[in-house]
Amino acid sequence: HHVKPAGEIKVDDDFVQYPDAQTSSLLAAGYAVKNGGKILLANGEYSSSIAVTVESDNVHLTGQEKENVHINHMYDYNYSYGIRFECDGARISNLTISSGVDESVTALLYGNAITFENIDIEPLEGKSIVYGRINGGGGTNMIIRNVTAVNAKECLNIGSENGIIENC
Repeated sequence: HHVKPAGEIKVDDDFVQYPDAQTSSLLAAGYAVKNGGKILLANGEYSSSIAVTVESDNVHLTGQEKENVHINHMYDYNYSYGIRFECDGARISNLTISSGVDESVTALLYGNAITFENIDIEPLEGKSIVYGRINGGGGTNMIIRNVTAVNAKECLNIGSENGIIENC
């Protein structure tokens, strides 16, 4: 999936909600989004065995409807990542992330002023628990808000100065 670098990238797994989407691959969108850009994620299922990675600053990844946007972290090895934001000023919101691998990390948030909100974390289909770890650190002013983890073995591992965690 080749996606031209852009300030706004629409992603749709079946091109129904966003017929003008640039790609069906969230992974490709993560690499292509420019600094200050947006990734708009249509309702659907997005499965990957490779971490969805964003290294551009001030990117917003926003799902259409939290209950209907599912990112499935499929790779079965320890310390793998579902989504990985190593940047400043990111906002990740309105998603459901599923994982079921022991010792996996649902989200790696490494940078300053990252907001992770309105997120559900749940086990992959067929798994009884989710490791569910959100790793964050190396920065300041991280906000984690309105995050629900269902049947989570471990959830937060945050090392951020001036961080806010609320309604989790």
